[in-house]
Amino acid sequence: MTSELIFSQRLGLSDDADERAIRRAYARELKLIDQEADPAGFQYLREAYDAALYWVRHKDEFEEHIALEELEAVTVEAPAQPPLSPPGPAEHRHADPAPASPQEQALEIDHDALAEAVFADFLRRASAIADERPVTPDAPWQRELRASLDDPRLINITAREMFERRVADLLTTGWRPGHEALLVAAVKVFDWAGDRRRVFSLGRSGAMLDAAIDERATFDLQPDAQREQQRQLIERLRDPKPPGTRELVRNSATLETLIARFPTWLALITSVDNIVQWRERNNTLPKWRRKLTYTGLRKPAEPSYEHQEKSGFNWTWLIILGFISLIRFLAHDGGAGQAPSYAPDEVTKYFNRGNEQLKNGDAQGAVDSFSRVLELKPNDAHAYGNRAAAYLNSDKDQLAAKDFDKLAALDPSSPLLYRGRGMLALKAGRNEEAVAAFTKALELEPHHTFALTRRANAYERLGDSQKALADIDEVLRLDKNSGPVPYILRIRIYKKQGDNDKALAQLEPMLAANPASAFAYISAAELQIQLHDHAKAMALLDRGVVAAPEAEIYLYRAQLRPRSDKEGRQRDIDSGLALDPHGVYAHRLRAELEFDNGKPAAAIATLTKIINDNKATGDLALALIDRGAYHLKMASLPLAQTDFEGARKTAKAPIELNNIAWELARRNIALPTALSIATEAVDKQPGQATFIDSKAFVLLRLGRYSEAIGQYDAALKLAPKLPAALYGRGIAKWRAGQLAAGDADLKAARAAKPDIADEFARMGVRR
Repeated sequence: MTSELIFSQRLGLSDDADERAIRRAYARELKLIDQEADPAGFQYLREAYDAALYWVRHKDEFEEHIALEELEAVTVEAPAQPPLSPPGPAEHRHADPAPASPQEQALEIDHDALAEAVFADFLRRASAIADERPVTPDAPWQRELRASLDDPRLINITAREMFERRVADLLTTGWRPGHEALLVAAVKVFDWAGDRRRVFSLGRSGAMLDAAIDERATFDLQPDAQREQQRQLIERLRDPKPPGTRELVRNSATLETLIARFPTWLALITSVDNIVQWRERNNTLPKWRRKLTYTGLRKPAEPSYEHQEKSGFNWTWLIILGFISLIRFLAHDGGAGQAPSYAPDEVTKYFNRGNEQLKNGDAQGAVDSFSRVLELKPNDAHAYGNRAAAYLNSDKDQLAAKDFDKLAALDPSSPLLYRGRGMLALKAGRNEEAVAAFTKALELEPHHTFALTRRANAYERLGDSQKALADIDEVLRLDKNSGPVPYILRIRIYKKQGDNDKALAQLEPMLAANPASAFAYISAAELQIQLHDHAKAMALLDRGVVAAPEAEIYLYRAQLRPRSDKEGRQRDIDSGLALDPHGVYAHRLRAELEFDNGKPAAAIATLTKIINDNKATGDLALALIDRGAYHLKMASLPLAQTDFEGARKTAKAPIELNNIAWELARRNIALPTALSIATEAVDKQPGQATFIDSKAFVLLRLGRYSEAIGQYDAALKLAPKLPAALYGRGIAKWRAGQLAAGDADLKAARAAKPDIADEFARMGVRR
């Protein structure tokens, strides 16, 4: 049979290749072809790809048909009746249980040939649709479908059904530009949504269409903002241009949501090849590069915001990062999660592969492997639990919750179930619920260090320092190599208690237990900065770059150096760029240094280079704001405004608009633009306290104090202990002449966050 599968030869595949292997092979071969210089070669490759996908999706039918033909060739010596017209495509040839009469054969072949001819005419006419500008995208497709159905050659109902089947097969054998509109048109013209029996009569293609119709209906039921974000991503996935790192990271959760909720519909309306490539790029993205993507962002507050310490360094982010130690999360009494004793071997293979992928940090690969286990063994509790853990690691909390619910139904006494639910509650700020869940997990497995550490964090957030410290002590008694998180929790607790000596005493034990952890050194240095000991912070970073030389340490040290230490800053920035040559943050620091050295043109050129780098990793909006700020300092107002609006255009979600508005307000530049952007963020996501706080701060900067007070009131109604809003309102009231009320707010803000006044002072805002 190999000789018949020409497409396998073109793609370099074995005959048993699956769809994933076919897409990988196509992506590989596509890179080797210049589509403009070799259109024929590209067309041949595309045809081989389409044929391979069609073969694998209809393989059973083809093999059955070939077997019947071979059997007939051996057992039947009578000459075959010559066909009256060329046979139709292979998917429409079926072996009848009893030979049909010549007249019946003639009728069947005629109908098939007529349907094929009308379908070919339809495709020729449809090729010009891309040039039209219809009122609705599906209007031209509807027009051509109806014109085809009005063709006299389809007067027979059998021929019409065969034409309809061809349209269905076209839609389900791989997306091409325009198919998203053709699907909408076909559903309307053939009434597939209203007559499901008609859809199911289309065989496998009908089953796919039926699922796609239901998924589209579910898609339309989502909130407007969520649906719009997903729609934009679907449209972007039709573009073969590879995503930038920031775009990839920003959209990865949305992409996984689409795949999980609407897998069939998604495959019909956008490029599966692009989806595969996006996921592969996301899976192979280094963790440090992913983290740098978020450098400088002001994220929305979690419900536990009032328990967080918000300095220049995001401690809460660091602790959450430390949470995701999946093997510890899955482990039973310290041992790595093992595959249960399975048969057949296929299930064991995928389960073990999933565990290995979790160890290597490949969360999406683990999801795929455990999903394969569940295809083979649908009620496997272990697979649901481990897949939920992988979802949790990818911040796909809703999918994780669904899998934990499945685990609860199958194995309600699983410790993993309660650890998982505890993590979901902790991430959402439901700290009492988290304590209860981790306590239940510890009743089932009393010495599980992961559960103890996370319960300690929940206690710390609730203000129960005694219980938090008891859990941390137990963790370190059981496992001195449990990572930096237990030590960081101790530091937080002692610092809140005002016992800086005890906090400092945690640093050396933390570094001794985690000698190669960049985050351990950064967090240790940050504590020294908070305690105003710059020299000791720098000494810790000097040790860190030797023990754990990563880009973040060099760039953090460059930030901490005095502006007069230009040579030191230059060395650190160069080291960071050597480790991350496409990092936006490193280029921003280089441009800042160049501007400080009196080279504004060089600074702008550095930023322009990274802005135009399609491999850039980090927040390009901040690079645009930096460049706009330099244009402002050089009195190039039109260029500055262009950059600020350019930053606005990079925003695909309300959080990004909020971050841009906050950055402009923090720098006290382009305030009317900042107000417009902040208002847009609030309008797109109302009810988000930090967004309203950003808008209030812009108004404070503009001197519109009564309006600022009104916005701060709205933010504090949602988050009563939000320190920035309390302090900002206090300043606004003072400047509006409400001295007593202003003092009360300032006092409340300092109680919630002792260094809040320093934070505002660094932005030039004082009472």
